[in-house]
Amino acid sequence: MSEKLTELISYLDSLTARVDLAKLKNHLENVDIKRSDVETLCMFGDDTYKRNLISQSKWYELLVMCWRPGQRSQIHDHGTSAWGVKVIEGALTETRFKETSPGHVKAVDESIYPPKEICVRIDSDIHEMSNFGETDLI
Repeated sequence: MSEKLTELISYLDSLTARVDLAKLKNHLENVDIKRSDVETLCMFGDDTYKRNLISQSKWYELLVMCWRPGQRSQIHDHGTSAWGVKVIEGALTETRFKETSPGHVKAVDESIYPPKEICVRIDSDIHEMSNFGETDLI
């Protein structure tokens, strides 16, 4: 595991409340993670993406998420939880939805995150994460 990844885990382990987004973004910007740093956790599912746990506490969950081409998450939200993502390889497509009536959603926006791109938020956005590329997404 890289020194910078170890520093990120140390920061996350020090949390006693919900993460500060500015600090999380800074840590994610400064951690240079390569596939080789997390290779043992790069496990892929045959039918769906895979969530591989690096570390966790009451205040966070740090995952290596792996998608094969064409795989996607379910449409979901994070309630009031903070979340962040940094792309290691591939390109992540985030499709955001809005509720149109109880139980129904409509796609309203899409962002593509290339390698090293970061996104952090605290909100109840409804979204789906996808790998529309031709290579693995980590």
